[in-house]
Amino acid sequence: MYVARASWPSSNGKSYQSIYLRESFREGNHVRKRDIANLTHCDPKEIAAIELASVPSTKFSCPKASPWERCGASSRLPGV
Repeated sequence: MYVARASWPSSNGKSYQSIYLRESFREGNHVRKRDIANLTHCDPKEIAAIELASVPSTKFSCPKASPWERCGASSRLPGV
């Protein structure tokens, strides 16, 4: 899932923006997307929190360490 932003100009010179929570999936050889929620009227802090939560955790942690090693549990658990 990811947050997508779409913006477009209107004929009167204004610019409009929509913010969606989207999911991408594959149908055969095609990549499709589906809207999960319209976030346009949400608070910017809420949108930022959703964006942060939808980022894969590998961007914030060491990919070579197991979850047990990252939290320090491997030293306390035998056989892990």
